[in-house]
Amino acid sequence: MENLEIEFKTLLTQIEYLRLLEAFNVTSFSHQTNVYFDTAKGALKAHGLALRIRFYSDTTEITLKVPQLHGHLEINLPLNLKHDELQATTDYFAETEIATHLKIMGIATEDLVPIAKLTTKRAEKKLDIGLLALDESWYNQTRDYELELEVDDYDSGKLAFTKLLSQHQITYQKAAPKIARAINNASLS
Repeated sequence: MENLEIEFKTLLTQIEYLRLLEAFNVTSFSHQTNVYFDTAKGALKAHGLALRIRFYSDTTEITLKVPQLHGHLEINLPLNLKHDELQATTDYFAETEIATHLKIMGIATEDLVPIAKLTTKRAEKKLDIGLLALDESWYNQTRDYELELEVDDYDSGKLAFTKLLSQHQITYQKAAPKIARAINNASLS
């Protein structure tokens, strides 16, 4: 399945994160673990791509993110795999639509290796403008907090995001993509 992901995000302090959970009356959370992949020479990063296997409590999916003018084209495929079954030497991407995309760029799936891992506790709230996500993430010895607003339209989404930050007295802090934060603090343990 392919979809265009347009999102705006900011890092939060722990206090801002807790304040937003209360403001949006959030009490339900999901948990996910992302294992990110690239070649030993960083071929995906060189093309601006991000590839992960995401483990939820009851499902698993592969996602390839391809940069677009506004946002990313996401290619999502289900995968029948539990987190404790993950093998670094297994090619989970061969014979998939993702392999086809990577081959066009000269990237062989058998060259992909796990490079980082990140676990997130996520709270989601559907808003009129889109989907609000409040994330608490752990990677290596680091924990951070993030607000994401996923929208269908870039311009109206940008206005709504700015208004949301203003309404809740949140100072914008640029948030690198989760894959970049995980890689910069890489540990697969």
